[in-house]
Amino acid sequence: MLNNFIFFIFFEIILLSIIGWGFFINKVFFKSENFNLVGFFGLSVLTFISLFSSIIFKHYYLHNIIVLFIGILFIILFTLNNFKNTKYLKHIILLSLVLYITLLTPSTHNDFNYYHLPFTKYLSENNTIFGLGHANHGYNLNSSLFYLNSLFILPIIDYYSLHYSNLYFLIFFNYFLLLKIFEKNFKVETTKFISLAAFLFFNIIFYKIYDFGTDKSAQLLLVVLFIFLINIFSSKSSSLKLENYKILIFLTIFSITIKSIYISYLLIFFLIMYDLIKTNNLKILNSVIFSKFFIFCLTFIFINSFHHFAHSGCFLSPVKFTCFPNLASWSVDHVTSGNLASYLEFWAKGGVGLFKNQNYEVINNYNSNFVWLSYYKNTYLFGKLFYAMKVGIIVIIITTIIFYKVKIKKPNLKSLNKFFVLNLLVLFIIFYIWFDFHPRLRYGGYVICFLIGAYFISNLASSILISRKNYVNAAKIVCIIIFISKVIYSSHYIYKIKGSFDNFPFYNVTKPAYVSKEYIDNIKINYGVSDHCGITPSICAQRDKNWVELINIKKKMGFYILTRDYEINK
Repeated sequence: MLNNFIFFIFFEIILLSIIGWGFFINKVFFKSENFNLVGFFGLSVLTFISLFSSIIFKHYYLHNIIVLFIGILFIILFTLNNFKNTKYLKHIILLSLVLYITLLTPSTHNDFNYYHLPFTKYLSENNTIFGLGHANHGYNLNSSLFYLNSLFILPIIDYYSLHYSNLYFLIFFNYFLLLKIFEKNFKVETTKFISLAAFLFFNIIFYKIYDFGTDKSAQLLLVVLFIFLINIFSSKSSSLKLENYKILIFLTIFSITIKSIYISYLLIFFLIMYDLIKTNNLKILNSVIFSKFFIFCLTFIFINSFHHFAHSGCFLSPVKFTCFPNLASWSVDHVTSGNLASYLEFWAKGGVGLFKNQNYEVINNYNSNFVWLSYYKNTYLFGKLFYAMKVGIIVIIITTIIFYKVKIKKPNLKSLNKFFVLNLLVLFIIFYIWFDFHPRLRYGGYVICFLIGAYFISNLASSILISRKNYVNAAKIVCIIIFISKVIYSSHYIYKIKGSFDNFPFYNVTKPAYVSKEYIDNIKINYGVSDHCGITPSICAQRDKNWVELINIKKKMGFYILTRDYEINK
């Protein structure tokens, strides 16, 4: 019971700090009184701080306490005698109280002990180490979420706080959607329709907080970005458009740093250019580009790319064309050659385990020209994908019934304009990129399939159906049912598997046996682990002795650099 209380208190304290930083960044760059994105601003700026400071400092107790304490000071500063900020804070805390129970689980994501925890643990024990990708594939799969999570390692709770960020994303996501659904304008709009559908769909599909990994949090953010994008185009004020475009750029960069595969969402900037040209507002670009905000965004991109390059020799690991092995003596051969990217695509397309003689010639042949589609159809299409489609269809039907009467009116095709077509075109291009390279729902499939379906149906329904004026009560009932269902499910789940906790309420972690090889300055590589790395001290290598023997470590300008001679194996 005491552990649970401590776990909850730390969760709420960190939440307050995140909001404090959100108020700060909102004041500095956006000066907006629209609070629906303050939480995401806080997560973004803390991620930026973490990426920046990890170059020099390890993220252990003292560093993290200082960063989070500053956020607490901001929350006091910005809520003192400010009714609107205080009201926002109360709403967020209320949501956190309702959803906190979903955090309690002994389980972790499939990749958690493989590289999520080891990566975050490395950040808490070291500053940046160059060439770290030689030790483990996972160190080449950078996500800014690991850097954010490393700030939550604090006394008592230690590394058991790494699921916090998943729930923070869900809280801020739900708050944003609820504001959109119940805003005072009672007119049924595309954004209201998509917001309610998104609230239902993602709270049902993403019911396991521990299963978010690095994939699902960014998908929640991308839904928010798309809804926000639609709002921008309906705005008439140039100053408001400028504010909103800055927010869109900021959060798009954040989502891409979480998961590199979401770089395809940069295509939404073509929609922005179309809107600027159409409304003769191209001068807004100058206001964005020649500003301290733009410098901050460029710095965000640069620091994130720096960490990718430091670990692997690629500015966007493991994408081959971003790799420059001749510039970095620490380059990881199987990453810069494109082999890791090919294998990850092979895995996403269901190829692992299909072939007895699995080499990169077989892998590349399987990945190309939709050879994989027949296998994928049998192993994945009629499994998770089909289930998600059924849930999506039910959600769309419920949302349509809430917002519209079952009466057809004279079709009004004004909503099906050039902007609608262009939006759909961009979404379908993103869908094609997803389906051709990484067709797994966790790799962006949930968000792109949902957005295409919800956006199309919402516009079609508004064109041919009569909207309801009294949808609010029905929407409230549905939202309350979702929250109650989550609480009941989580309570039942905890009761059912409480005996599975090693130490309630903390999740279980892998504690494997390992062998150590010592290098300069007592730096160790711990290898030959009996399972995934789990809480093995860094540097953890899921490699054998022969592999580790070829790794060398040197120190230059205060940084440790790992190199490995791959020619010996050729």
